[in-house]
Amino acid sequence: EDDAGSVRVTLDRELAVFAPPAALWAREEPLVREALGTAAYRESACVVEVKHRAALPSWLEDALADVGARTSDYSKFRVASQALHGVVST
Repeated sequence: EDDAGSVRVTLDRELAVFAPPAALWAREEPLVREALGTAAYRESACVVEVKHRAALPSWLEDALADVGARTSDYSKFRVASQALHGVVST
């Protein structure tokens, strides 16, 4: 995120969706991948998320163009919801 909060870039690799464990809110153990069982879904692509309130800095526009990035309606929340309800599979 920039100092003004006008641009935020996140990079997600190895995204996976897991069903919530039993007694989720009562657990004292950390929610680490190894303790969550089999993933309901695994994203094979790297997801780059860019949120901005103003024009992108030229360095970011150039970097995105260099890797062939494109606008998408991809939603991590939607994919996770669909995976947990059996609409998307691994």
